[in-house]
Amino acid sequence: MKKTLHKNIRREFQFSFSRFLSVTLLLALGVFVLVGLKSTGPDMRLTANHYYQQHHLADAQLTSNFPLSKTDRKQIKKQLQQHHGQRWAAVQQQDGLITTGSTPKVIRIQNFTTNLAQVHLCQGHLPRQNNQLVLNVRDRHHYHLGQWLNIKFTSDHNVYNNLPKQRWQIVGFVTSSDYLDKSQLGVTPLHHGRVQTFGYVRRQAFVHWQPTIIKINFKLQLRKAYNQSYEQQNQKYVDRLQPLVNRLAAAKTQRIRQHWQAIYQQQLQQMQSLNPNNPAAVFQAPQLLQLQQRIAHLPSVSYTIQTRNDYDYGYRTFGEEAQRIDILSRVFPYVFFLVALIVCFTTMSRMASEKRTELGVLTGLGYSKPAAVEVFLVYGFLSGLLGSILGAYLGTKFLAVKIYQAYAANYALPALWARPAWKWILIAGTIALLVAIVPPLFVAFRELQENVADLLQPLVPTKGGRIFLEKWTGFWQRLSFKYQIALRNIFRYQMRMLMTIIGIFGCTALLITGFGIRDSLTGIVATQYQKLIHYDAVALLSPQINSEQQLAYQKKVRQHHDVRQTQLINYQTVYVRSPKNAVNQEVTAIAAPTYHQLNHFITLKNPQQQPLNLHKLSGIVITQKLAAAQHVAVGDQLKFQDQLGHHLHGRVAAISQMYAGHFIFLAGTQYRKIWQQPLTANALMIKNRQRSSIPLDHLATWLNHQSATQGVIRSDTIKDAVNYILDGLNNLILIIIICSSLLALVVLYTLTNINVDERKRELATMKVLGFSQTEVVMSIFRETLFLTGIGILLGFAGGYGLHHYIMQTLPPQNVMVLLRLKPTNFLVSTLMTFLFAIIVMLIMAYKIQKVDMLAALKETD
Repeated sequence: MKKTLHKNIRREFQFSFSRFLSVTLLLALGVFVLVGLKSTGPDMRLTANHYYQQHHLADAQLTSNFPLSKTDRKQIKKQLQQHHGQRWAAVQQQDGLITTGSTPKVIRIQNFTTNLAQVHLCQGHLPRQNNQLVLNVRDRHHYHLGQWLNIKFTSDHNVYNNLPKQRWQIVGFVTSSDYLDKSQLGVTPLHHGRVQTFGYVRRQAFVHWQPTIIKINFKLQLRKAYNQSYEQQNQKYVDRLQPLVNRLAAAKTQRIRQHWQAIYQQQLQQMQSLNPNNPAAVFQAPQLLQLQQRIAHLPSVSYTIQTRNDYDYGYRTFGEEAQRIDILSRVFPYVFFLVALIVCFTTMSRMASEKRTELGVLTGLGYSKPAAVEVFLVYGFLSGLLGSILGAYLGTKFLAVKIYQAYAANYALPALWARPAWKWILIAGTIALLVAIVPPLFVAFRELQENVADLLQPLVPTKGGRIFLEKWTGFWQRLSFKYQIALRNIFRYQMRMLMTIIGIFGCTALLITGFGIRDSLTGIVATQYQKLIHYDAVALLSPQINSEQQLAYQKKVRQHHDVRQTQLINYQTVYVRSPKNAVNQEVTAIAAPTYHQLNHFITLKNPQQQPLNLHKLSGIVITQKLAAAQHVAVGDQLKFQDQLGHHLHGRVAAISQMYAGHFIFLAGTQYRKIWQQPLTANALMIKNRQRSSIPLDHLATWLNHQSATQGVIRSDTIKDAVNYILDGLNNLILIIIICSSLLALVVLYTLTNINVDERKRELATMKVLGFSQTEVVMSIFRETLFLTGIGILLGFAGGYGLHHYIMQTLPPQNVMVLLRLKPTNFLVSTLMTFLFAIIVMLIMAYKIQKVDMLAALKETD
């Protein structure tokens, strides 16, 4: 008995392998996307966290604009000991120019540390002598171990050159978590303004130990990157320390001023003793006048403490990348999984209905009900199990890895730690098994409630009848007979009709969403830098030059052949923080004497693209995404902090259109109200004649050779940073589109296969009556195309809604996207879906050709 039953189960797999394969693939696709997307974000954070722990990435960093003396470091360490400090390390760095090779390359060199912010050796060994260095591991394709590099450190900005050696030997290649983002290694006053690589040397290689950075670790129970509890606690310690170190900085500023005042008094006394008869002339002496100017323009000492999120650009942006995957995983995989489950439910229910007669035979032969339905249990269990295993494995080892690779291409991170997401594997696997097992068992046990004699009689095929379209006489009579038959058959099999429409609806909506994300991201950077941002560079001014020297510098820059227009401004970075988020958001504050002067470089428009009325602005202007992120409107107060932790606020007078970056724009009167001091220029905004990278490189190099320039911030740096983020999203979109296409293909194949199996008698009859193979196939194809068309039209609405929902949360926090769907999006999605339908029908044509007419015609009417 058992042998016969097992033989029957094997025959079921043999004769309905295509159905088994389609169910398995559908379940595998659903589990694949769900497990893959749900595991990617956590795996990305796990990989990054291991990398940070391996390098002992510091919790925070204190940066000084003056060298930190031994006394300074002692005072800072005392504060750290009293306020949760656990470990700290001093770092000195200096920028140089590698002249080895045909093209100069800017390098940032600093001393390696042993307890914090360590480098990880990939090749070679750490420096053992003062003329040795280790380089960024990405440079090992350009340089080799043992090679000597010529590095020039002297420049107009390095008054004290603490690395006098010109030749350095490469002894190793390393990675560093302080340089996580490959494209954003730092801004420098050398060459064209961008740090291109980094290196580490021994502390003893510096002639004078003058560190400007202190790496800090706090006493924390949990040091887990991107964990909300860790980030909040870390930020809390930094917020508490900032006012304390501000006092230390103020005291040092006072000491420096007193020191120079003492020098001035000493010089004055000496000159008065030499000229006792003409005391008035002494005060006009050039030497004393220079000292007065120097004292008047001595910059204040500032100590800035920042968490990882603020001082390490790559740390913050990678965390945001992982968060975007989390956001996508809250919507996309559920829609995908639901479509797959619905089609599987229909397929497996249909399987049990087809086996009605077989159930009658088995029970008539004395098999128990559980034995009779064992075929459904085994069939469903194996398809669910294989689909779950295949989907979970590929989701973990392929999808998650591919998504990570798309994003990690911009970061110096190792391969993904792809851990099985057991929670989601169990959830997805359990649902897949239930969908594969429960529907056929439910239908089978329902059938077994009938008498054996009734079960042995095949079910009468679904009765055809008049449909509601026939009441529309004028329309119905104009249709040819073949289209009338097609419409009757569609409404005859209502469940299959519904499942086909739902399946195509879901797949089309997913395709439209994928293409729509691309549409919303494409061109926003180009739009911003063509229509809104017109400046190309901001030259930061040396704090030691006075207003007259600033005007002379502006005049000199304006005369440069590449420069079209200039404007003296106040340029600084401030921070905003959402009440629900411990992470600071970086905001660029730009102030000019008037909004009209600023408007020559930045077009100020409202979100409706109407120019702002600059005459009536009586507050600050903030950008659209910043207003949305902080939930402020016109008339509200925007709260923010400067780099020293001072709390500031300003009334929002207008909201300006901007696609990339957070900005606050101010006129002189608003600046005075907020900062309680007159507007002073610290930068020069520059508009180029040619906006391509090569002229900007030349201009930045020329600016950095001017003694009045402290550094150059290029607009294309921000542009490149945003483009890197958008490239990662584009790669993710490609994966979404491929998965959606596979789902559409399998859904259409499965449902069309059911359609053909249900109507074999009808197809055989058509063949006997003399219909050609093409006409027989088209009888099925017309219905599929019609249902596909309805599903696509409904998918347009679903895709529109899903796209808008995702685009509200998916983009970076400082990027405003265009909520738009191009007509080509709908066209391409439609063409792709119809193409899948054609592919399926070509496959089905072969199956229809092989229909056994004699066996089909024996079925009972």
